[in-house]
Amino acid sequence: LIAMVAMLHSSTSSGNTLGYDLGDKKDKDQQVHVLHTEGVLISPRDVRTLNKGWNPQDKSQRQVVKGVATRVASSLAKQFDSQASLNSRVKYNTGHLIISHPNYDQPRLEQLAKTMGCSVYEVYTKLNLEIMKKLNLLNTQYVMVHHKGTHCSHDHIAFNRVQYDGKVVDSSFIKVRCQEAAAEVSQKYGLTVAELGLRKGMSVYDDLRRDVKECLEKALSYPGFRMLLEEKGIDVKFTFRSADLKGISFSRGGAPISGSKLDRSLSAGNVRQTIRENKEESLKVRESQQNERKQSKGIKR
Repeated sequence: LIAMVAMLHSSTSSGNTLGYDLGDKKDKDQQVHVLHTEGVLISPRDVRTLNKGWNPQDKSQRQVVKGVATRVASSLAKQFDSQASLNSRVKYNTGHLIISHPNYDQPRLEQLAKTMGCSVYEVYTKLNLEIMKKLNLLNTQYVMVHHKGTHCSHDHIAFNRVQYDGKVVDSSFIKVRCQEAAAEVSQKYGLTVAELGLRKGMSVYDDLRRDVKECLEKALSYPGFRMLLEEKGIDVKFTFRSADLKGISFSRGGAPISGSKLDRSLSAGNVRQTIRENKEESLKVRESQQNERKQSKGIKR
């Protein structure tokens, strides 16, 4: 499991965050599934609509689901704000965790589901709840949603930092604590233990910037870049014009941020150039290896 604290949100932005979690801005190849909620009201009908998803070819159906996601998110934001009013001193009342499930862990997750006699979705829920328990996040409202992408699945957990008793959730070093909790749960269930690379004091954008740069260094194509990012729980949106990349933005739970704002080296133009250079270098290495093999065969003869 790869864990990440995406951001702490103010009441004014929690609606956008919850809307993103529920899928009102998801790409056509990504689906959502509401795993579990606590202390909030969502009608069973709306949950069924969201979990059913949409046919990627049916634009009207997709708009209906997105409309439900937007409406439910607005309702949840108001419910979060109502509880947050118990402590008016809290400016950022919504916390956000992301738990990523790399593809190489899927066979083990399916095996766990079979052993426990439940669905993989229920396994996701169980793992997330154990992580939340270690972080003392069970005495408050929360919404847990699974995102299933083409290359990597991950869970978003939005929680109210103001607990039922009006006390504030301890957010000190929560990024590091969250990663440590995920590592402990991973080890318990035989899942891959992610390397704990987040340093104390790093901002969410520092961590996002670092991970995006690491992925870009390895990317040989735009689909490959997307796959590497999704393995780290990062969503990317490409904007093309005449087959050229003209815009790029990244997000990990919160609102998207353009590549140029995240870092100058991550602007659309620089990403395009870096991927082109990576591909050219890869081809040169491959040609060199092929020539070496040919020379080796000639010597043997």
